[in-house]
Amino acid sequence: MSEGFARGKSGAGLLAALAEARDLPDEALPELAREKQGPPASPALVALLKVLLAAKAEEHSVAPKLIANGEDIDRIACREGEQVQALSGWRRKVFGEDAMALCSGRLALGVDGKRIRLIPAR
Repeated sequence: MSEGFARGKSGAGLLAALAEARDLPDEALPELAREKQGPPASPALVALLKVLLAAKAEEHSVAPKLIANGEDIDRIACREGEQVQALSGWRRKVFGEDAMALCSGRLALGVDGKRIRLIPAR
């Protein structure tokens, strides 16, 4: 914090609040809510989802990062997709539906020449 800010009204208030918090006993501190973490995503499934993402991005002439980021891919692979942006709106139509089908075994990936082909599971 700059000296000028520390001497001002806001800085003085902030420093006083920090001093007060520092003096609180541990029992008075709030409990931090721990985010539930499920099992880690399968690296192989994450790799397949990335291949699917690249194929879908190429098909729709869109940068892959506009559809899904690494965290989205991990959460889809872990089946924690409730709040994943890639599973809503246009992203769901372009990528999300097929990503969920791949994760559940309803879709497979194949190669047809130089292109990735989506193969519905029987």
